[in-house]
Amino acid sequence: MAVARPRRSAVLTARALNRALLARQLLLRRSGDSPLAVLAHVTGQEAPPPPAPPYIGLWSRVPDFDADEVPAPVPGAVRFLPAGHRGRPGRPAFVTAEAWRGARPPGGPSPAALVHRYLAAFGPATLADIEKRCGPAGVAASAVRELAGFTDEAGRALFDLPGAPRPAPDVPAPVRFLPAGDAVLLAHADPSRLLGGPFRRRLVTRHGHWPPVFLVDGFVGGCWEVRYEGSRVLLVLTPFGTLAGDERADVVEEGCRLLRFLRPETDQLDLVIRQDGAR
Repeated sequence: MAVARPRRSAVLTARALNRALLARQLLLRRSGDSPLAVLAHVTGQEAPPPPAPPYIGLWSRVPDFDADEVPAPVPGAVRFLPAGHRGRPGRPAFVTAEAWRGARPPGGPSPAALVHRYLAAFGPATLADIEKRCGPAGVAASAVRELAGFTDEAGRALFDLPGAPRPAPDVPAPVRFLPAGDAVLLAHADPSRLLGGPFRRRLVTRHGHWPPVFLVDGFVGGCWEVRYEGSRVLLVLTPFGTLAGDERADVVEEGCRLLRFLRPETDQLDLVIRQDGAR
């Protein structure tokens, strides 16, 4: 099926696409909405298996996030909820979609509605991006015909919703910590909106799996992991390159906030930055 080119050909740079994605994923500014509303807006979050800490994706998007605000699971479940609480591992729990929503779910969305929802959370996007998340090429192609159009710096057609957020490329992007499997890491066929070329091969596995990462100036700046040593909690950061003075201070500040979220009841919290670029 032939796909119409975008109706206008304004070029969106890599930074412009990065800022649009961060804005729609609530990573430029945390949202004041409820955790469930945020989950719906960003099209969900995959809960990492234990012992990885749950809820980090929500914590990075909701100010003063409290895990107790997420509804408790109920028996007889079909929808996955994070295992454990805060940084503590636990058995995975499930809830039915009906119990989660408070009502029986409606029928499935139309192809156009599915594409529009994807673009609202992850756009602008190429046809390949849309196909990755929304289905076969024919379905995606028919759904983008009337959408606003742009091109990227490589000349690829981009489709988007009219009036959707597209911040200026120079809008500041704060440091953010993302868990493995965060929706924003898996949303595009080409991960260059968040990940520079030199780091892609060393970071993303051939199965498309990402480790937990942190963002600096909107792009992946390194990996992180949490280690539990009795009552002590250690956050280990591995930057991909040298962090400038202000960048390093911002990473440390946000990392310390993450530690306090994981274990608010203890002061045995430590943060270590491994040698820049070490693996």
